[in-house]
Amino acid sequence: AHYHESIGLIDVANAMGFSKCYLTNLVKRHTGTSLHRWIIKRRLAAVEDLLKETNYSLEKIAEEAGYFNPSHFFHQFRQYRGTTPKVWRKKNRGY
Repeated sequence: AHYHESIGLIDVANAMGFSKCYLTNLVKRHTGTSLHRWIIKRRLAAVEDLLKETNYSLEKIAEEAGYFNPSHFFHQFRQYRGTTPKVWRKKNRGY
């Protein structure tokens, strides 16, 4: 629910009342990935929706998805999707 905020392992663990280690193991067991990677995947899914469905600037999309450093957003998007957000948007819009 808070993927668009600046959150990390300690924040999530505290909110759920779990230790960091327990939460790390629980998430890994249920998702097959780390909490950090799960948050990244969730943010990138939101980014993809915004890229397809809005005309927001890339900077606005980054902010909406919880990236407060645009260069970090561009780097992470390219790392996980193999292309830039702008190119991805052009390929994946229905028009």
